[in-house]
Amino acid sequence: MHTAMKNKYHAIKLDKLFFQKNIQKPYFEGIINNLKRLCPNIIAEGVENIYYNGLSTKTGLWGTQGYFFPSVPLSEIKHINSAWL
Repeated sequence: MHTAMKNKYHAIKLDKLFFQKNIQKPYFEGIINNLKRLCPNIIAEGVENIYYNGLSTKTGLWGTQGYFFPSVPLSEIKHINSAWL
């Protein structure tokens, strides 16, 4: 946490189990907002269906990762079909 407070990271990635266990909790959005104060780019691993994708979008996550999306090399990230979002 100390390193994140010094803005040493470009992004913080949430663990799949943490994301899936807490995304529906009333305090999850507060956790995300607090993390964004330390690092604005929050990525959630474990987005495996349209339900989790909708919740992650509503929460304002910067990025998501999971079986719901096809694999895309980082060099092609700007060319992702918007139909997946």
